[in-house]
Amino acid sequence: MNRQKYTAALLLAAAFSVVHAEPQEASFQDQCALVGLMAQTAMGERLSGTGIGQTVEKMNERFMVVAKNDYSRSFIQGLTERVAQEIYHFPQSALNAVPKSDYAIFARDTGKAEYQLCMKALTGKTE
Repeated sequence: MNRQKYTAALLLAAAFSVVHAEPQEASFQDQCALVGLMAQTAMGERLSGTGIGQTVEKMNERFMVVAKNDYSRSFIQGLTERVAQEIYHFPQSALNAVPKSDYAIFARDTGKAEYQLCMKALTGKTE
């Protein structure tokens, strides 16, 4: 993911932590967007060969910097671990079929799918 996408993720997380003292007060769309960005990041790292521990550390660094309180930090840390676990649960044999030239597209599509699944689970709608 490029710098602009990380900046957008950090701005989203900043708005999330500043406007909402507790994550459950954030809109479903904001929560699901955060899940989608995390899934995109985790898949990109997985495809690049990064281990799950390093991926969680990187995700925490990227998404934790804007957490303003202990509750937000705990929420984001738990979410990064859960999302990384989901991504690393995919069999490597299935990911071997993805050409290196398509890694960024596949990671983006994974994030989009996670966003849609989250929205469907929370609202019954995908948009």
